[in-house]
Amino acid sequence: MSALPVVMQGVSFRYPGADRPALEDISVEVGEGELACVIGPNGGGKTTFIRLVLGLLHPQHGSIRVFGENPDAVRTRIGYLPQRLEFDPQFPVSVRDVVLMGRLHPRGLLGFFSRRDHERAGQALAEVGLPDLAERPFGSLSGGQRQRVLIARALACDPDLLVLDEPTASLDIAAEEQIYELLGRLNERLTVLVVSHDVSFVSSRVTKAICVNRHVHVHAHDQLSDEIIEGLYGRQIRTLHHTAADCCDDESHCSSADG
Repeated sequence: MSALPVVMQGVSFRYPGADRPALEDISVEVGEGELACVIGPNGGGKTTFIRLVLGLLHPQHGSIRVFGENPDAVRTRIGYLPQRLEFDPQFPVSVRDVVLMGRLHPRGLLGFFSRRDHERAGQALAEVGLPDLAERPFGSLSGGQRQRVLIARALACDPDLLVLDEPTASLDIAAEEQIYELLGRLNERLTVLVVSHDVSFVSSRVTKAICVNRHVHVHAHDQLSDEIIEGLYGRQIRTLHHTAADCCDDESHCSSADG
């Protein structure tokens, strides 16, 4: 049997100078083929959790295994979409160029891409529904299109695990729903680990909710009660249902906090 995509055992991590750990004594598993979502309040440790999985941070206590190895050793098996992208919209880079960045490997030469690299970039764009935009300037795209291109970049390395840090942040309802539908399709062949504040997405689509607020509690999606959410965020979370007449062509959902 193959090793699980993510296994954390007794992991604690403290940033230098911090008065307490960002994450403390956490143990969690993400199984093959799961769509697992990391949720929790701002400052609760969600991004730290993701960086540990990626091997960008290393715990002071406990162990992390990704596909049975140290995260550093299997980075080429992980496709990653960071929370924010800083870029100059006037910089003359095409959609294809952005996706090809996902084909860069430490063993390769920067700027030299093979025919297979270009083929895989085209396939990745097709997977996210943008096969005809390869030559478009990246800066000319809408926010939702940019996010799908960045997901294509993460797919271009042929990962076994796809990690996304708040992929729908700052998107409108329609673009957000397109991203969630895309993640559902990708989950048919990939393990997906995503950070999201959208409680409706968590409760309706994921297989596992990883609730992070310095400590970690794991729930099946159908066990994620209003009481658990309120305890995690420290306030009531109201789920809103949007219909086509409200905002977009397809029905979609979002959540907000009652404070």
